[in-house]
Amino acid sequence: MKKDNQQIKMGKEYDLDYENRYFMQNAEAAMKGDYVRALVEFITNCDESYNHLEENGKKINGEIQISIERRRGNKNSIVKILDKAEGMTMEEMVIKLKRVGGITSGFLETKGEARRGLMGRGAKDCVVFGTIKYQSIKNGQYSEIEIKRPGKFIPILSKKATNFERFNTGIEKGNGTLVMQEVEPKFKIPSHESLVKNLCKYYSLRDIASDSKRSLILIDVCNKRRKKLSYDYPKGEIVFDNKINIPSYPEAETHLIIEKLSNRISCDSSSPYWEGGILVRSKKAIHEVTSLSKKIENNPYFEFYFGKVVCPYIDDLMSEYEEMEKSSGKHLDKNPDRIIHPLRDGLVKDHPFTKELYGEIAKCLEVLLKNDEDKSKQETREIENKRTKDRFKKLANEASKFIKDNTVDINIEDENYLTPSEIKTGGMVIIPAGLKLLINEEKKVYIYIRPLLEQKEKHVIVINNSDFIKLNTEIIGLVDRGDGILVGALAIKGMKEGFTKIKLTWGEIPKDLSIIVMSKNEQPQNIKEFQFEKDSYTVKEGKKKNIRIFVQWPEFIHGRVKIKISMDGTNFCKLLTENILLDYDRKLKDIFGRRLATGVVKILGLKAGGPVIISATLKGKEIQTKIRVAPRREFGKNFDIKIADEDLGDQRALLIENLMKINGRHKNIKRYLGPAPDFIGQNSIHFRLLMAELIADTVARRVLELNASKPEYKDMDVTSFYRKHREYMNNFLEIAHRVQIPDNEI
Repeated sequence: MKKDNQQIKMGKEYDLDYENRYFMQNAEAAMKGDYVRALVEFITNCDESYNHLEENGKKINGEIQISIERRRGNKNSIVKILDKAEGMTMEEMVIKLKRVGGITSGFLETKGEARRGLMGRGAKDCVVFGTIKYQSIKNGQYSEIEIKRPGKFIPILSKKATNFERFNTGIEKGNGTLVMQEVEPKFKIPSHESLVKNLCKYYSLRDIASDSKRSLILIDVCNKRRKKLSYDYPKGEIVFDNKINIPSYPEAETHLIIEKLSNRISCDSSSPYWEGGILVRSKKAIHEVTSLSKKIENNPYFEFYFGKVVCPYIDDLMSEYEEMEKSSGKHLDKNPDRIIHPLRDGLVKDHPFTKELYGEIAKCLEVLLKNDEDKSKQETREIENKRTKDRFKKLANEASKFIKDNTVDINIEDENYLTPSEIKTGGMVIIPAGLKLLINEEKKVYIYIRPLLEQKEKHVIVINNSDFIKLNTEIIGLVDRGDGILVGALAIKGMKEGFTKIKLTWGEIPKDLSIIVMSKNEQPQNIKEFQFEKDSYTVKEGKKKNIRIFVQWPEFIHGRVKIKISMDGTNFCKLLTENILLDYDRKLKDIFGRRLATGVVKILGLKAGGPVIISATLKGKEIQTKIRVAPRREFGKNFDIKIADEDLGDQRALLIENLMKINGRHKNIKRYLGPAPDFIGQNSIHFRLLMAELIADTVARRVLELNASKPEYKDMDVTSFYRKHREYMNNFLEIAHRVQIPDNEI
């Protein structure tokens, strides 16, 4: 270490030194212990090589052989991937395979044409599974290298290719590359049958497997089985086929195709084999398959849809970022980060382009889903008879009480409590309309919405393209306050000095919020000689609140001063301190930059309403503030249970706000309901017992969802979560059984 320090020159820039351990950690994170991810890397590399030949007008073979020799016990399995594409010289192997993190796929040189990415990692990450050998022939020259754990590159041989090397590699003529990997026993390679069934469904292999110019051959060496793999995209009715505009990126040419099937595709957005959702493709590569949002994913009608968005601009953003990183290290607000995830996990969700792209696709999908919902409502029929309705009514009342009792400490963030008359119908109000922050200071803005009947959106999307601030969320969940007003809150933290705007969008309604972040010494001296801390306050029914008064000291008062507080009415709140003492508070100087005296007015919220005016007078100067009283939020209020004659997919029940829809067309429920039109089975003990269990599970989940914001729930592990779910379910199940099956029927 001392010797190294002696070689260091002060003030000179040096590259950081990376250990092999760091490379292995990143490689393991990229591969996730799944050998299919390694196969995907090897196969897509072969495809890229063929693609490059096609771009240059060369005739290609197009065959990619994947042969697997599965060995038992402690022996390494052998996997070989063979192509007859470009091949590599030793010099090219050094450039492409020795360096980690470089731009090796010709991306910048071709401006992103037909290349998957620029991470410079790809197949090198596959070494986590075992030693990789590359054998390649190009222009009559044979080259061979090995890559070993923990990140070692070993050049083996470079010579003129003979018949021996051609026979040994399977490259009988022309150029090509054979990749051989010894897969360590601790890693599981899927069975031949599993790969035949699923490999081509892997989202990033679908275009390759469906291309008539490619031939994927899977070989099971031990059992001498050979299978050509291919993929056929599902065929549905095209319901959307058009270009879409990305507002902040007008230059981004984007084409969206959405198809609808007559049968559902079960939704599993976490699986790379999921054939539903939207495939996201740039010029050549498929980057991911996405459901866009949890809201869309949970919609039962979404399972009928699939599609793809083709956006070459993704490659342009990647290329632009790398060029700017290389030249100056500074980046545009519209392209602040790499848009492709470095571990090949799709687009980076926080990138401003990803947010806008997915938002525009979601708008198109939501129109289709809304049409399906409306059509389904027209075709539904009533299933419940009077006895079932009566039981469900009792059970809904019990559910309301149970939810209320088990969510008693939850508060809606509603600092200002605007009344419905103060919000335009169908409109959105943000308070405050602008924000000033200190660096590292966090403040909240509150969103109030008064929706029309047809406006069902329960989220506000926030777009921030600046690093001046940090948001606690990009999707604000709105809570129904119970009086037709939806309420949400957003926490904003100042990160560095500057001015920025964020865009908040509810449905089709956008609003901008201006934010100024200041350094501490720039804080404005805006404390008046005598004032309330705020112009208005909100207090909840049954809760107390402290309100501060500030007085300039010693300019306006010197020493202790007693003043009288008055209120213009007592219907909504009560004044707990009619006389208060103003006194000097030395701590306030550090906060406001000047000496101040302060006093505290205490109030109690009695009944929802207001505003009430509170006044104080000192030296002939009167000050006022407004008080609003917000109602207690009763979670579970107006809970309702219905058997829906709708196709809700594989969900037996769906909870929308406080309406629980039971899927009357689900096979496990139809079995006990009995045939239409009378559905006589609903009177049976079997059906009522099933309903008790199903409703108890849904009520327990509702309580957990509402309690999720409590501190004790945020750090809860899976075991504790399910234990809590079981506790709530068992407690309500006793009630549900008693309502559904009274003692006199047992």
